[in-house]
This record gives sequence, structure tokens and C-alpha cells, in this order.
Amino acid sequence: MSTHAATRTLIPTAALQTSVPADQILHSGNAQVIVERIGQIRGGHGTRAREAVHRACEHINGTLTGRASAFVYEETFGVKDRLHVLVHLRSFDDYESLLQTGGLDADFRNGVLGNHLPDGPVWDDMFVEGSVRELVMQPHRWGMHGSLTEEMLKDPASVR
Repeated sequence: MSTHAATRTLIPTAALQTSVPADQILHSGNAQVIVERIGQIRGGHGTRAREAVHRACEHINGTLTGRASAFVYEETFGVKDRLHVLVHLRSFDDYESLLQTGGLDADFRNGVLGNHLPDGPVWDDMFVEGSVRELVMQPHRWGMHGSLTEEMLKDPASVR
């Protein structure tokens, strides 16, 4: 391994990003709602921004275990220094819990991932203004929106 590769800040895979046990993590296969938040790191802030986002995700994972899990991914091909955060929620009701993870002055809507850490980052310094966007996804499950059939009702494995 080259010296350059050894000194780069790498974002670990999702399984290595949290101390929460695997059976308590929400992911794309078991979450009812997924929020993708994307932000462009401002030049010169790469390491600091990556560390702050990872720390904020672990705060969410530890505070809302079983209700929300958050993981950060870096865009591999496309735009350099663009981060994607996937927040998996048990339900839309848990979004309100997420908003309040740090109390009244720490709303998740502020900044890239909220200002819920006492010595938290100044998101506006680390991310390009206007670059943060969000997409809310609701994975389809058989049985949702009237798609449950009589046969499915007979099979407990089909009904969740």
C-alpha cells in the first residue's frame, strides 16, 4: 500500500460504521421509510466533514436504536467529495423523534444532519451552500396500499 493510500480518510462500510448490534440496525430491507440526504463538501474541509457526518450518524444510531439507523457513503464515481447519508426509519412517526434527537435547539432540519451534538460542527462552513438535498423513499412491501391478497393472508411469512 502506498503512503498516500494509507493516509487517506476512508469511510467504512455500513456494518463498520456503528456500534449498534446488527439485529437492531434498520436497513433498506426492513425500514418503512428511507431518507437520503446528499451534500457537497466545501474544498479544504474533506476530512473534517467526513468525521462530523460519521459522528452525527453514530449519534442517531445510538440515540434512536431500533427506530432509526444512519449511514454515510461517499460518491465513488460522479462528483468528488459528495456525501450521501441514508437514514432508515421504522416509520414516518419516527421522523419526529429524529428531529428532536438533541432537544429543542438541535433540530435535525438545521444543517446537513442537525445541530444535535454539544460541540457539533458548523455545517455551513463544511458544505457548499445550496448543495444539500433530500429524497424520501418508501420501500414497497406486498400488502401495502391494498395489494394484500387472500392467499397472502394465509401465509404468515407474507404479512409483516
